[in-house]
Amino acid sequence: MKIATLNTWKQDGPFKERWQFLIAELARLDPDILCLQEVFEPTLFEKIKMETPLLCGIAHHNAGLATLSKLPIVSSEVLKYKTVSQLENETRSVLLATLQIGQETIPIANTHLSWRSEDGSVRLGQTRELIEAMHKLKQPGLLAGDFNDMPKGDPIKEIKKAGYVDVYDLCNEAAEGITWDNQNPFIQGHSVKFSDRRIDFLFMHKNLLSAFKVQHCEIIFKQPNEKGIYVSDHYGVLTEINLRSGNLSS
Repeated sequence: MKIATLNTWKQDGPFKERWQFLIAELARLDPDILCLQEVFEPTLFEKIKMETPLLCGIAHHNAGLATLSKLPIVSSEVLKYKTVSQLENETRSVLLATLQIGQETIPIANTHLSWRSEDGSVRLGQTRELIEAMHKLKQPGLLAGDFNDMPKGDPIKEIKKAGYVDVYDLCNEAAEGITWDNQNPFIQGHSVKFSDRRIDFLFMHKNLLSAFKVQHCEIIFKQPNEKGIYVSDHYGVLTEINLRSGNLSS
């Protein structure tokens, strides 16, 4: 089972060409679960459902969150963060989806945290709300999205303290895994400059590691097409996991 996440960069830049390239790359990568951020246009969400095998999908376009899946989505919920930044006018939320895997279910949270460097305490508060939301489900699950903080930042430390494993780190010891890359030309026009860094993550709760074998984890969408167009200003993350046995509870 392949799981991927990507911040799609709204409808900025040559978005029609970018999304055409995204669809082509999804055909090549063939994810089973896809978590997207900055999907504010419903027709783009529907385009993926129509043109890929990801037929099941839920979205909260006010927050730009969309989760698509080959697997049935048996329930979903949107939680708006109470912790808000005074430096932005964005709706920050978590999109929770429970997926059917054989006879079992697994929750996955898709989120996009506040982005400004001055908002570290805001991201930490949003992270704690995310962890609490997952805790209330009383079931170990997956976290995905654009966390706008680096692997050694306090929000990521908080996630790890809550029992979640950074899947990229698990598979790629000491590798940076950059998803915000200043070599990407779409970053050049941004008003605020950041260093190269990894801010997009996939996490798995440690209690799932006995049920799932993590095969690999890689950075995706990091190469342009023949016209030099990238899928987004971010790169994405993809992991492949397999059930070790017939069900999650064994």
